[in-house]
Amino acid sequence: MVDWENLRTESSENSFEQELVDAVITCALVQHVKEATRYDPDTESSLLDLILTHYEDDVANLHHMPPLGKSDHAVLTFDFHITASHEDASVQSRPNVWKANIPDIMHSASLIDWTIDPESSIETAWDAFRKSYLKVTTPHIPWTIPKGPKNSPPWFSREVRILLRKKRKTWDRFRLLGTDESKSQYRKARNTCASTLRKSRKLYEEKLVKESIECPKRLYSYINQRTRRKGNIPALWGDSTASSLVEDDFGKAQAFSNYFSNVYTIEAPFSSAYTDPPIHTLDSVTIKELDVFGLLNKLDIGKSTGPDELHPRLLKELSNFVANPLSTCFNLSVTQGRLPKDWKNAIVSPVFKTGTKHKPENYRPVSLTSVVVKILEKIIRKELFKYLDKNRILSEKQHGFRIGYSCLTNLLVARESWCALKDQKLPVDVAFIDFSKAFDKVPHNRLLYKLRHIGIGGNLLMWIKDFLVGRQQRVRVNSKLSSWETVLSGVPQGTVLGPVLFLLYVNDLPCLLSSSVLLYADDVKIWRTIRCKSDSLELQNDLKKLSEWSQTWQLPINTSKCVVMHIGHQGTDTYTMNNTELPVVQTYNDLGVIVSQDLKTTAHCRAIAAKSFRTLWSIRRAFSHVDTKTFLTLYTVFVRPKLEYCIQAASPCLKKTVSFWKRFRERRLSWFPQ
Repeated sequence: MVDWENLRTESSENSFEQELVDAVITCALVQHVKEATRYDPDTESSLLDLILTHYEDDVANLHHMPPLGKSDHAVLTFDFHITASHEDASVQSRPNVWKANIPDIMHSASLIDWTIDPESSIETAWDAFRKSYLKVTTPHIPWTIPKGPKNSPPWFSREVRILLRKKRKTWDRFRLLGTDESKSQYRKARNTCASTLRKSRKLYEEKLVKESIECPKRLYSYINQRTRRKGNIPALWGDSTASSLVEDDFGKAQAFSNYFSNVYTIEAPFSSAYTDPPIHTLDSVTIKELDVFGLLNKLDIGKSTGPDELHPRLLKELSNFVANPLSTCFNLSVTQGRLPKDWKNAIVSPVFKTGTKHKPENYRPVSLTSVVVKILEKIIRKELFKYLDKNRILSEKQHGFRIGYSCLTNLLVARESWCALKDQKLPVDVAFIDFSKAFDKVPHNRLLYKLRHIGIGGNLLMWIKDFLVGRQQRVRVNSKLSSWETVLSGVPQGTVLGPVLFLLYVNDLPCLLSSSVLLYADDVKIWRTIRCKSDSLELQNDLKKLSEWSQTWQLPINTSKCVVMHIGHQGTDTYTMNNTELPVVQTYNDLGVIVSQDLKTTAHCRAIAAKSFRTLWSIRRAFSHVDTKTFLTLYTVFVRPKLEYCIQAASPCLKKTVSFWKRFRERRLSWFPQ
């Protein structure tokens, strides 16, 4: 029997079942049928009919229909997703900064006065800076129309094209004459063309890998083009079912915009929970020109421009000229507690999470904001963390978005505690808690209230308030943009300050609970040693406190994704949240590592080996020739991070788990002998 849900079998390593599972894993296939397809009243139902594809979203609306005739196999009906490439005729020309005349831009920049009046309003100062920037750069940036998908691969050089034409001509001549001489000429042209094509592709791929040290983006793009489905966002369901589909890019952008706008929190009035005034305060931040200059020179020129159309490549080139006026703008912004409109607008990109790609709710909104405001955010974040660390404000239970903390530290602390208790033969109950759209639902007034409580005040608090309130965003799908929508709640994802503000919003949560607790941003796990019934009641009481906290601070818990795990015992205690009983699971994906009830790493190692198999197969599909140097680069960039992710917390220690690594190594050597 094969467990298709977890891609495993209890049969021996050399059995047909194990070979079939290995083939599915190594070929990076997805098996879509989850229920039995053969029904026999005299025997147990079994899953015999399979649908294997390369992508999770290839198949939708899978239904089991009654068998045909006397067959005892169910008829499977489903929709198969086919993507047809097409050029967008509405694509317009846009400025191409990569073809900008940098020497002329630098010369123009040296001829104008960049000085900003330190007594002006931030809106006036920003408008003056932006006009100066555009005056200097616009005349020297050509406008080009983005190229659509190429009909031929990038390694098709001029020589290859000439040989292809010669091959076609000799083929036509051979078909016309049919003589031995014309046949010989065709074969010679064919072989020369094939040899040159292989050589050209090999040289292109070697150059791509060599250049990836300085510009890895092209290498990632090449592999994704060769191994992934084109068009990342398929047709979206217009409602909760597939009865209506949204297929055009503008419709998709509007569908995402409507959904993202509907998850905002309408904040309710609340009474003050804190009475003691803060001991320490942070009222303002001074922006130094040298700090701005340093951050300008660290800009990633490969990043996209924000809604204000200021590109990081040009800002970096002009750092000597713009550092001073920008530092003046930043100081005016913080002092006056206001941000220009350009700094509060965002272009949102939908990023897929899990589930079906046809539902807008399975995507996360990530904001693309002004490059300039991110520089200011980095300076403010640095000062915030100095203040927080100096006064030990952040909870030690929070491991997200902090220096010295990570997913690994979170997992190691939890695992060490659970293993120690298991060694003492003490049972443990763990509750994994999931907040619903946590970053998008943070109420602004409650967040500002918490900031005041920890001592953030004055101009800085006014600036953070303006940073949060009155933001606008629109969604982009390919080249299409939705209408603008006002952001009513949340900390914007994709910004520099967003994660820090979220940490401060949930910072008081661990203090409420008597059980052990760990957080990674909005991922929470609570556990307690269960010696007697009163211990399980205490854990239930903590879950109740957490529910009350979420209601008070309007950060709803998604009870459908909250689970309980009994470690070291087959517990019979049940736990509830918001009148919903939490399901008991034997395995749980905690921060990317599969945790098992017995604390063994078998399930995680199997999953990681399968993922690494698929990545290795993708490399094999993408590259025609891989020598030792190329393989080491590709393996280090794409495969090794998957194998070694948090391996300290989930290392293979059993013979069975080591066998997964052994099979992976054998397959790697068979595919890439060098």
